[in-house]
Amino acid sequence: MEAPDEEAGLGLPEGERLLEVTIISAQGLKPPSGLRRRLQAYAVAWVDTAHRLQTQPDRSGGPDPAWHERFLFRVHEAALAEDSRAAVTVEIYASPNGAWHIGGDSLIGSARFLLGDNCLLSRPVGSPAMFAVGVRRPSGRVHGLLNVAASLVAAPPSPAASHALSFSPAVSLSGLPPAVAISSLSTAPISGRVLRVLNRAHPTPPPSPKVLTPKKLQASVKPNNKGSDNQQVAVKPSNNREDDASDQEGEDENTYMGGAFAGIFSSGVGIARRSPSPRH
Repeated sequence: MEAPDEEAGLGLPEGERLLEVTIISAQGLKPPSGLRRRLQAYAVAWVDTAHRLQTQPDRSGGPDPAWHERFLFRVHEAALAEDSRAAVTVEIYASPNGAWHIGGDSLIGSARFLLGDNCLLSRPVGSPAMFAVGVRRPSGRVHGLLNVAASLVAAPPSPAASHALSFSPAVSLSGLPPAVAISSLSTAPISGRVLRVLNRAHPTPPPSPKVLTPKKLQASVKPNNKGSDNQQVAVKPSNNREDDASDQEGEDENTYMGGAFAGIFSSGVGIARRSPSPRH
């Protein structure tokens, strides 16, 4: 397969390709013995040991960290052949203080996958292969899984990444625009366990409704005896007990907003409105 034309403009030597590796998450990690604080893990990845890249520590902490960080490596096409022994190695470390520094933290385990096993040369450019690799502890026992994605890309996602690759064969894309849409990664067929980890890592609670004060509600809605059925009319109590009237308006207001909020997220279309009843 010929290298894409875009790569020729990067000044890459002939026969080199751009490999993108996404360190997605891990699951079922066993913290090192003696760790007294909650586990905050980070990963270090490389193709060449002289050029290592690391993720940020997992913010949530625990045995199921999530990173979703992307790395670019310049590799030779020969390293991508099916009979090649070239591999990506990932080591996972425990960071008790929430920061990483290679050489001072405890090794949780490592994972390694051969580049030739995923047939990247035969896949469309930019189409990631997603898979899970066993995490091997320092004792040699496999404990936990590392979820990764790998693909060949036509070009770096930004001029900054292209400039960095001209000086180094390994570049982290953390904070840069994605070259592969997030939706394409989330809809790829992967195991149910991996999906559960991803869902826990990216909760999407609905936004809280905006609650108006009684004065703002009265200012935004003018009383009208001929109001349509689709418009909510604020009714001001006619007694002189101001404190009770304010409390009642607050209760009616919350009931109205709660009903509208429930209608939006239950059916996606209709908004349930409940008119406040005036007090007599």
